[in-house]
Amino acid sequence: MKKTTILILFIAALALISCGDESSTADQNSAGLAAVDGDASSHVDKSQTAENQENIAICLWTKVGLRSAPGRGKDAEYLTTIYFGEKVELTGDEKEDSDRNYLRVKLSDGSEGWADEALFSEGGSLAVATSSLPLYKRPDLATMQGKNFEKGELLIVKAAENGWQEAVGFEKRREGWIQANTQISDKQEDILVCMLYQRAISTDNADDKKKQLETIMSNSALTGSDFIYLVSDALSGMGESEVVEEIPSVEVKDNELFIIANKLNVRTSPTIDVENVTFQMEKGQVATIIQKAASREQVNGMEDYWYKIEYKGQQGWVFGFHTSKRIGL
Repeated sequence: MKKTTILILFIAALALISCGDESSTADQNSAGLAAVDGDASSHVDKSQTAENQENIAICLWTKVGLRSAPGRGKDAEYLTTIYFGEKVELTGDEKEDSDRNYLRVKLSDGSEGWADEALFSEGGSLAVATSSLPLYKRPDLATMQGKNFEKGELLIVKAAENGWQEAVGFEKRREGWIQANTQISDKQEDILVCMLYQRAISTDNADDKKKQLETIMSNSALTGSDFIYLVSDALSGMGESEVVEEIPSVEVKDNELFIIANKLNVRTSPTIDVENVTFQMEKGQVATIIQKAASREQVNGMEDYWYKIEYKGQQGWVFGFHTSKRIGL
């Protein structure tokens, strides 16, 4: 049923994709589905040969322009956009322009053009880290870099060799070697969720970002992914920032607080970096304060204290900015 649903979405997405960088949010989301669904089997096909992998490249940047000629001059007319995680076929042609190397590539719809080689990973396949993965400079345990691919992070991995795999992440911010057979997933729904999530959170406009996240959550083919919590947490975080303009008039004691956000997540620990929402509270509800954090923290650009609270027999942590304890309120 999932494969059927995704196939239907892919066909619909092809009809919606725009050819310009100024395409709408919905079109960009659809393009993301098409980019993966159009070659979805390659993410999970264990029989994919090293030779086939060498003939493809994977986009590492949020958006890359496909052009009619190498470079960015008048002759290099913009054709369409290649999105993060999208696979392209290498035709074998390459040229230099302004000290940069350009590759002629073929997209899944058959269109061809030129793109900057530095913005792609040649060969390999997409995967998602299912836990924190240590990164090594070379295939040797003595060369640990002190950097990790974190859980939910997309990476491109090359074929395993002598117990090691080359790996590169988004915008080449992390690249090196990981131990083979470590905790990575090549499930189609996991890759789709993390890819579209990455694209959504890279969107500057808050309304567009929320719309993209909601589109992911409403796709029944994706909600079974182990990484769907990234999307729901992001949406919850956006909801927490929507503090009502009119503060409700509620009388509370010194050891109490009330909620001024429309909805507020109560968490098992004072952080929003992990899946730790235990329950939610609503505007005007009053809780008893058990503990106040020792220092202020920054959360989504807002600075305040975390408070451990109790509400109707349940305990957890809330961020003070969204309560009557907000600094300066």
